[in-house]
Amino acid sequence: MVLMMRTIKITLLALVLLGALSENSLGQQNRLQYADKQFELANFQLAASEYAKLFETSPDYLVAKKTALSLDEMYSYAESYEWWKKTVEFEGASKEDYESLIRSGFRSVKEYDAAQDLQGSGYTLEDFEEFSKSGYIESSPFRIYSLQAMDELNTNASDYSISLTNGSRFFASNRGDGVQATKSGLRFDVKGSKFNRNYFKSDGRKYYGIYRQDENGEVKSVSVAGFELYHLSDPQLLSNGKLIFTATPNKLKSRDEVIYPGLFYGTYNAQANEVTDVKPFSFNQTNAYGVISPRIDEQQGRLYFASNISGGQGGYDLYYVTLDSEMNVSEPVNLGPTINSKSNERDAVRVGDNLIFASDRKGGFGGLDVYLAKIKGEDFETPVNMGQPINSVGDDFGFSVPEENKGYLSSDRVGGLGFDDLYAVTWSDRNLKITVIDLEGNSLKEGTNLQLTGDGKETNITKVSEEEILNLTRKGNAYTFTADRPGYFTKNETVTLAKNQEEVTLVMVPIPYELEVYQAIIYYDFDKDFLRELSKEKLDEIKNYMSKHPELNLVIESHTDSRASDKYNQRLSERRAKVVTKYLEEHGISADRVSSAWFSENRLVNDCGDGVPCPAPAHQLNRRSELKLIAFPDRSKHYDLPSGSTGADFKTIESAKSWFTKE
Repeated sequence: MVLMMRTIKITLLALVLLGALSENSLGQQNRLQYADKQFELANFQLAASEYAKLFETSPDYLVAKKTALSLDEMYSYAESYEWWKKTVEFEGASKEDYESLIRSGFRSVKEYDAAQDLQGSGYTLEDFEEFSKSGYIESSPFRIYSLQAMDELNTNASDYSISLTNGSRFFASNRGDGVQATKSGLRFDVKGSKFNRNYFKSDGRKYYGIYRQDENGEVKSVSVAGFELYHLSDPQLLSNGKLIFTATPNKLKSRDEVIYPGLFYGTYNAQANEVTDVKPFSFNQTNAYGVISPRIDEQQGRLYFASNISGGQGGYDLYYVTLDSEMNVSEPVNLGPTINSKSNERDAVRVGDNLIFASDRKGGFGGLDVYLAKIKGEDFETPVNMGQPINSVGDDFGFSVPEENKGYLSSDRVGGLGFDDLYAVTWSDRNLKITVIDLEGNSLKEGTNLQLTGDGKETNITKVSEEEILNLTRKGNAYTFTADRPGYFTKNETVTLAKNQEEVTLVMVPIPYELEVYQAIIYYDFDKDFLRELSKEKLDEIKNYMSKHPELNLVIESHTDSRASDKYNQRLSERRAKVVTKYLEEHGISADRVSSAWFSENRLVNDCGDGVPCPAPAHQLNRRSELKLIAFPDRSKHYDLPSGSTGADFKTIESAKSWFTKE
């Protein structure tokens, strides 16, 4: 009997335990199903919370992965990074799991070292095209000079999709007391495309709204009247006063219903900072597909947008409709397979002959990257990635160009104030190449001092990049580029920077210092220092050369014959040199350009020395002043290439002499 009672107790205990285990198992299963359902409905925060609770009681590869995926969908990369680390600890972790780990690490950890996370995995960074240098992008067709965070607008919430009209900036934000300081949230781009009102109510965050910064810098929320809409974003103000934006209407009939965003427009009153008479565009079907990221091209009469309507290339595709002043639209036109991919595209804006848009296609830096495609009629060339600094391992999107050479960008890159941040971009499609060479084509740029003169100022550009030099100039203006280098003529080149592609070539020519280009001899009467008429003719010729060429100086060497004492002849030769200087000065040649020396009877041209009987003509040869025109006499001085000459004129000594003495 006792044995029977023990058996019954043990059996009952086993049944209780089995029941408890079954109940616990059933609870776990129900919780997993509930979490999966929330993930399907885009309630990612609730899904992540439920998955995390499941993991606490039953650590599992799939649950860890789903937690990480939920956090990725909310762009909570710091949290998802920790969950991807848990995921890859399981034996069944895939290469795609490691790829997600690296992606979240790059997006959330400053100076992230992927190699450390790949230790023991059997992979290296080169195994992941998205992150290897070989996959890192063609160079940008545009010169990006600077990218600065607009911290006067950014908050610890999400601020994105900025446009500029009539001096006012419009943008989307979920700032406010209800916004947590962590990078968690949901924005209506190609990832956050579905809407469930209960999700946002339960988590306490504010809905996205449209904000305006006016001409005085004051930021205020734009009121939208007469239509119950959630998550307003992508504001675009037209010249007719209509404001186009993305929003999700309040059409929810049940907790599990999915409503997609669409495009709306209304009349904007700047004084009241209010949008009234709000209407949806005819192509919206918010119960079937999403329409997001409107971008207006008023010059072409087109409205670009992104949609996941069926029949596209995959994900969200880019479309356009024609749009008139009465807001009538045509049927949507898909931009085609050159622009659209199997992934997602958004934010199409036309800049000149280029279409710029965002895409999360493979081969980029990370999430959404900004791409550019040349427009060819109704078609496009293959899009190229805009490269750094525009793109990062985070999401980079919402590129716009409200005025020439200036634009805006939205990004959730590491280092921002909040979830998404606004950035100002200075850019240009102009290119400038500066080449400094000698006559043989050898580069002389290293060691050459460069100056830029224009717009009323002079700037040393020796150590300034060509991109920064372009930033100092204005298209269509004239600028002088000056190159200085020891031993070479100073080179000045004036260029009107009228084209997008400019090349400035500065050819530097070596200075032929102390170049003797002309010689003459004038003679004197016995014991006289006055100038003969023939001597004046020669001096007039020299004066003409010197007047024409400021690079020329004159060297005078005066002499006497051997008759009279050396002391007397010293004074006589000095007077003869000075009379030449005086004559030239009287005819407009500064004495500073004339140097003279006198040698008495010490440099005879023949053997008619003291005591040697010589005829008068022989003595005449010694009574003389030797005149030499010297070009570029000062070796410590930089000289400009003589006016009217070219580098070829100074290629050889003989050609240089000929240039100075030609008629």
